[in-house]
Amino acid sequence: MVQTNIGKHFYFISFVTIMLLIGIIISSNYISQKFAIESSASAKLSNYHDRFESYTFEQSQTLQSYLKLLSQREELSTAFSNDDKKALYENAKSIYSFLNTRNDITHFYFIKPDGKIFLRVHDYPRDSDIVERYTFIKAKQTQDVYWGLEFGLKMNYTLRVVMPWVVDGKVIGYLELGKEIDKILESLSANLQIEIYFAANKSLYENTPDFVKNKLKNLPQTKQHYVVYETQGADKVVLDFLNANETNKWIKLLDQEYIGYVKPLSDVSGTKLGKIAYLVNVSKSFDVVKSFLLNFSTLILVSTLFVLLLSYLYINKQERKLNDILKALHNEKEIVNDQYTQISSLLSLFEKGDSVLFKWNNDEQWSINYVSSNVQNLLGYAKEEFLNNSVLYAQCIHNEDLPNVIEEVRNMEHHKKDFYKHNPYRVLTKEGEIKWVLDYTVPVRNKKGLTTHYLGYLIDITSHENVLLNLEKFIDTQDNIVILTNGEEINFANKRFFTFLGYKNLEHFKQHHHCICEYFIENDRFFHLAKIQKDENWLKVIKTLPHSERIVSIMGREFIPHAFSVSINEFSQDLMIVSFADISQTILEYIQLEEKSQHDKLTKAYNREYFEQNFARYLYEYNQNSFHLGLAILDIDHFKLVNDTHGHDVGDSVLIEFVEIIQKHSRQDDILIRWGGEEFILLMKIKNENDLFKALDHLRTVVEEYQFKIVGTKTCSIGATMHHKEEFVEETIKRADEALYEAKNSGRNRVIIN
Repeated sequence: MVQTNIGKHFYFISFVTIMLLIGIIISSNYISQKFAIESSASAKLSNYHDRFESYTFEQSQTLQSYLKLLSQREELSTAFSNDDKKALYENAKSIYSFLNTRNDITHFYFIKPDGKIFLRVHDYPRDSDIVERYTFIKAKQTQDVYWGLEFGLKMNYTLRVVMPWVVDGKVIGYLELGKEIDKILESLSANLQIEIYFAANKSLYENTPDFVKNKLKNLPQTKQHYVVYETQGADKVVLDFLNANETNKWIKLLDQEYIGYVKPLSDVSGTKLGKIAYLVNVSKSFDVVKSFLLNFSTLILVSTLFVLLLSYLYINKQERKLNDILKALHNEKEIVNDQYTQISSLLSLFEKGDSVLFKWNNDEQWSINYVSSNVQNLLGYAKEEFLNNSVLYAQCIHNEDLPNVIEEVRNMEHHKKDFYKHNPYRVLTKEGEIKWVLDYTVPVRNKKGLTTHYLGYLIDITSHENVLLNLEKFIDTQDNIVILTNGEEINFANKRFFTFLGYKNLEHFKQHHHCICEYFIENDRFFHLAKIQKDENWLKVIKTLPHSERIVSIMGREFIPHAFSVSINEFSQDLMIVSFADISQTILEYIQLEEKSQHDKLTKAYNREYFEQNFARYLYEYNQNSFHLGLAILDIDHFKLVNDTHGHDVGDSVLIEFVEIIQKHSRQDDILIRWGGEEFILLMKIKNENDLFKALDHLRTVVEEYQFKIVGTKTCSIGATMHHKEEFVEETIKRADEALYEAKNSGRNRVIIN
C-alpha cells in the first residue's frame, strides 16, 4: 500500500508539474506572438510615417515648380501690380482649375508684401484679411520659398508652399499654393490598414467664426479635443483612448483587433495642436495566433493526458514487480557506465585531436596538474615534462604577451567570471618557434569562492594569424587611407595614414590624438566637427549623410589641405572600416567652376547671382559682430561718351581698369559687384555713416587721379546708404540709387549718402 500511495503521489505531482509547464509554454508563446504582432504594427506605423513624409516632400517640390512658373506669367504680375483683382482672377482661375484637376490643388493665393490677401482664386469673394500663417511669415523673413503642413480653422491639414514673387529684382508680393492631404491619408489608411484620427485642442477654436463653431458641434469630442478628421467612425472606445494619457493600447473596435498609438499633432511651426491616434489593424495576425494557440493547447493537452495515462499504468506495474525495480537500478548503472565511457572518449579527443587540454594550478607560474598528450604537437615538450614541473606554462608564453595574459587573468578573477577567452597570444615551442593560440579557460573555485585551479584548452591559430598579417600588408599597399575605428578611437591604420599625417605608428599617433576627426578642417564646403553636437559621434552622423556630402578636408604633414571622400563599411558590431579617398583635384576643379559662375566674365568682379546668394549671409555676419552693412552704387561718369567716341572695346577696357582700381584701394572686407553696364555695387562692413563716407570718398579721389590707358582721366559718382534693420534689400538698393541720382544731378564726381 505504501508503494501504491507513493506512485499516486508521484503521479499527482507529475500531473500538476506538467500542467504548470504547459501553462507556462502556452503563456510564453502567447506573449511572444503578441510581442511579434506589436513589433509588426510598430513597423507598419513607421512605414506610414516614411511614406507620408516622402509624399509631402515630393508634393512640396511639385508645388514649388508650379509657383516658379506662375511667377513668370507677365499677365499675372501686371494685373497684381495694377491692383486689378478682376483681371487677375480671370487669368488665374483657369490655371487653378488645371492645377486642381491635375494635382488636387485646393488653395491658390495672391498676397501683398504687407501680408494682406489680394485674391483667393479658390474663394473669390474673400480678400483683404491679413495672413498670419507660419509658412508666410518664414517666407517673408527668409525671402525664400518656405513650405510645411498647417492645420486650418476649417479643420483641414494642408500642405502650403509660399514663395516671394520677384519681378525685375523687386518683391511685389507672395504666391501661395496649398493642397489638403485628406486623400493621401485615406489612401495610406486603406493600403496599410491603419485608421487615423486627428484630435485638435478645443482651445484652438475659441476665437473662430460661428460657422466653424456650428460645424464643431456635430463632431465627436473628448473633454479637451474635437475629432476633426477620421478614417473610420470614432466611437466611445476611440474617444476614451484619446481622452486617456496612454500612448499605445490594444483596442477592440467593430469586432476587429487594433493596436492604438497616440502621437502629438503639430504643424510646421512646431505648435502643439492636439493628438493623432493611429489604430493599426492586427485582426488577421491575432486570429492566427488564437487559432494556433487553441490547436496547440488541445494537442498538448491530449498528448499529455495520454502520456500520463501510460505513465500511471507503468508506475502501477513497477510497484507490483520488485524485480522491475532492480532491473531499473541495473539500467541506471548501465547508464552511468555509458556516461563514463563517453567522458573517457571525450578525453581521448584531446589526446589525439588538435586542441590541448590543460589543468593549471593557481600559482604565479601556472604549474601543470594535467595536460593531454598532444601537447607535444603544439609546444614540443612531452607531457611528463609539464607534470614533473621541468617546464612551467608561464615560461612558454612569449615575453611580450605575458603581461597581457596576466592582466586578463586578474581582470577575470576580479569580476568573478565563470568562463573567459583570452585574446590571441604567442607561445614559444621547445625549438624556439613562435605560434599563436586561442586560450579558453574555466576557473574552478572552492566553497569559499577562491580559485584553486583552472581548466582550459588551447587551439593553434598560427595559420589564421598569418592570414591576418598578410591582409594588413595588402591594406598597407592601398593608396587610400584605411582605418578601423568606432568613431572615437582608432584600432588599426594602414601605411598611407602614417605617411600622410607624419607619424611612425599607431602608438605614436595616440600620444597626440585619439581620432582622425581632430584633423578635419572647419570649412563650410566639407563635413567637420563644428557641424555636429559635442556629444555626437562623427562616424554615426556622417553615415546618415548622402554620399555626395561625405567629404572632409584634412591637413597633411606638408601643411597642404586635401579633400577626401569617406566610405564606411561595417567590420563588427562596434567597429567600422573607414576609407578616405583623395579627391582634392576633383574638388579643386569644382570650386574653380563655381568661382567662374559667380564672377562677371569681363571685369572678374562678382555678379548679381553672387549678390543674391550671399547678401543675407553678409548681413547676418555683420550684425553678429556689431557692424552695419553699407551699400554703395558706383557709376562711371559720361561712360556712354567713351563708347560713342572710342568704341566698345575701349569701354570694356575702362570697365576692367575701373574694377582693378576699386579692388586695389578698397578695404579687405569690401565686396565689389557688377550691377549692370557701368554701374557697380559695393558692400561694406562699417561702424557708422561717417566711416562710410570717408571710405567712399577715398575711392572717388583715387579714380579721379588715375590715368586710364586710352581715355585719360575719368570720374565716378557714388550714391550710398546704410541697410536698416527689418527692411528688404530692394529698399536699400532703391535708397542708394536715389542718392546716386542726386550725385549725378548735382555735378557728378561726388559722394552722396542717403
